[in-house]
Amino acid sequence: MNDFLNKEDILSKLKISESDLKKMIKEGKFPPPEKFHNGITIWSYATLECWIKNQNMQNEWVQNNDLDFL
Repeated sequence: MNDFLNKEDILSKLKISESDLKKMIKEGKFPPPEKFHNGITIWSYATLECWIKNQNMQNEWVQNNDLDFL
């Protein structure tokens, strides 16, 4: 298993648009990516695991969507 997801992976898994992802990050509703000097933007599984565990599980959207990153 790869230890990282790229933006396309995130958009596909969450079934959202790039603009929605940017908005969620800006509003603090999704963890920001790790950005490297060569232009690569990724999210670590560890960061996403922590985010998922810290979500309020009463949030209907989270409960009704398959967040199978792990």
